Formats: sequence, C-alpha cells, structure tokens
Amino acid sequence: MIKNVITICDGAAITGGTEKVAVTTAIELSQRGYKCFFFAGEEKIDPILQECMDVATLGLKDAYHAGKKELLKRFFWNKEAARRFVYEVKSRGFTPADTIVHVHGFRRVLSGSVVKAAKLMGFKIVFTLHDFGLVCPNTSFFEFPNEQICSRTPFSLGCVTCQCTHSGWPMKAMQMGRGYALKFNKIANCFDHFLYVSEFSRPILEPHLPKSTPKTVLYNPVSGSSPEPLANPGAHDVFTFVGRLSPEKGGVHFALAAKQAGVRCRFVGTGPEEEKIRAANPQAEFTGWLSQPEVNQMITTSRALVMPSLWYETAGLSVI
Repeated sequence: MIKNVITICDGAAITGGTEKVAVTTAIELSQRGYKCFFFAGEEKIDPILQECMDVATLGLKDAYHAGKKELLKRFFWNKEAARRFVYEVKSRGFTPADTIVHVHGFRRVLSGSVVKAAKLMGFKIVFTLHDFGLVCPNTSFFEFPNEQICSRTPFSLGCVTCQCTHSGWPMKAMQMGRGYALKFNKIANCFDHFLYVSEFSRPILEPHLPKSTPKTVLYNPVSGSSPEPLANPGAHDVFTFVGRLSPEKGGVHFALAAKQAGVRCRFVGTGPEEEKIRAANPQAEFTGWLSQPEVNQMITTSRALVMPSLWYETAGLSVI
C-alpha cells in the first residue's frame, strides 16, 4: 500500500508551470494524508510547501543565474545531486514497498542522475511530461532562431546539424551531450508510468517513448476550490500575459503588438526574455511572480488574457 510520495523537481518555488504543478500536486497529496517529501535543486522554497512537508534542496541558483562553471558541472550528469538524493531518502527511512517517486523536472539542475539513483534504489517512478525534454535535446521541438516548430526526428542527422537553440552552437552541443547522456543511461526506461498533461501532447511524445511503459493523460490541477466570480472585461483596458518570460512563449511579439496597437500590456512572471520585452515596449508593466490570488486579480482586471506561445504548448496553465 502506498503511504509516501517523494517529489523530484528542479525547483521548489513557483517560477514556472512545471514548478507550480509540482508544488500544487505535492501539497494536495499531503492534504490527502500521504507522507510527502520534496527534493529540489534550486535554493528557493515555496513557503506553503514548506509548511506542509519536509523539503530538501541542493541550494543552487537556477540555470539563468548560475555561473558557467557551475552550470557545466551539473548540466550533463550531476553526481552530487544523486548522492544527496540517496542520502536524504535513506535518512528519512523511505522504502520502495510503500513509496512512489513522482518526477516533474530534472534537466536544469538535478540531471538524470537523480532518476537513475531512484531506480537503482528500487522505487517505482512516475514522470509527468510537462515538456518534451525527455525526447527532444532542446526540450521543446522548437527552432528558436527561426521561431518555428521543429519536425525533425530527435538525434537524427537533421537534428544534430540544426542549430535550434537561442544561444548558438555551443549550447546546441551541450544540449546534444545532455540528450546522449540520458539515452546512454536509459533514463526513459527508468520510469514505470508516464503522465501526459494533455491529449494534445500525447501524439507528439508517444512515438519517442518506450512502447511497453503505461501512459495516462492526467490534466494539471487547478488552484482554488471554487470558481472565480465573472469578470467585466469591458471595464478594463490592460491586456495581460501570465507565465515564464522565455523566447518560445512569444512575449516580445505580444509587447510589439501592444505597442503598435497603442494599448496597455502587463506581464505576470519573470524569465530570460524580460530585458528584450522591456526594450520592445518600454511602456509594458511587469509584476514578477505573484501568488495565485494575486494572479487571479490580474486576470479579472484585464481586458483579455493573451497567450502568444510559438511552441507546442503542452497544457498552458494560464488558460486553465
């Protein structure tokens, strides 16, 4: 009988969709009576998560703020993360007989070493496929320089010879190296069950996953126990974007469109594209990451919610 759930995610704070779902799911499982433990790589911890369960992190900075030496050390195979995971799990007495490991994200900080460690310890592992990082080297089936969807077969000659990253060939080489490390260590075969976050993402991912592994569509949780009251869009004049400010999300396009149309635009979130967005539209408003009630307020006081994603959005949380 399953009594315990160990969550693995690069971040333990809400800094994007993957982290939000990981944190929300872990809290919900804890409230339903499971003993939960959250293992993360980045230093920030959501305060509500910390109130609900035991949390351990490596205390590292996220990939956008880490130094090159630190990033290289952990990018391909983070041995220290695996060692810490084994130590933290054993010290808490978790055993495979009554524990499930739920993986949400591991590429930015933890690497596949943590998944491999959990498998070698004998745990059953479930993986929620928030993006395409397990099968696509640059994680998104997206050509950043051309701003278009990529239809190449992962690791094919066409894939290897295509510079699809937003920062040039050195990053492409690193991403291919990380991808080959996942393939060499057979990380995809470590999982006992895959969870798609939408019917849309299933046919994109399924051809590249182990055929014998069970797969289920499990939609992302929605925050809040009751519906929000109806908004009055006509009373407001600001158009709002909610999410990580990364290239594939189309924030620069939205900022330029708002400037050309002469309307107010607001960005809820942070990310590596923030400066480009500010340059594209100096009048744009930025709130940073907010709590769920604050996000709801931003949405209900908007003329419209805008989601200009350019990539295969697996299940956009702002829409939900």
